[in-house]
Amino acid sequence: MSDFLKKFKSVFVVEAEDANAQNAGQQPQKPQHPAEMTAPPPPAKKSTGAGAVSDKFVDVLLGALEKNNQEGFDYLEFRQALKNLAKMPMDEQTRFHSAYAMAQTMGITPAKLVDSAKVYLNVLANEQARFNEAHAQQRAKLIGNREEEVKNLEAMIQHKPNRSVN
Repeated sequence: MSDFLKKFKSVFVVEAEDANAQNAGQQPQKPQHPAEMTAPPPPAKKSTGAGAVSDKFVDVLLGALEKNNQEGFDYLEFRQALKNLAKMPMDEQTRFHSAYAMAQTMGITPAKLVDSAKVYLNVLANEQARFNEAHAQQRAKLIGNREEEVKNLEAMIQHKPNRSVN
């Protein structure tokens, strides 16, 4: 998986590899509280070509998230708390319980966490829509101009008198 996708996936989803490394030898446990649940990763889309991750895109998306950061403790702060707790020697369940206990002291409920996560998902969806629109305009500009040029050349060829070479 590219670095770009890993960075943004880490904003919303705890990597299974990290959990497996810390819970080696333990049975997987079901989350006991709604705040312990993370959203499943979106279905993987097949790419038709090799792409390169651009820090410019990462910066734009991170900037959009920061620009739309909600007041007070929300999903981004909860996620950051989970990342910070991951540095400590504790299992995943304890990390979630600790981060949620801290969030509760600030008046956060599972519904508020889910709602704030949805806000950030909408921010990213809006950025994707803006990118798709810009991409379509650029594509139409570059490819459309070339297609028009091809049509003009074909028309010129059709109108050119036939000359036989003897």
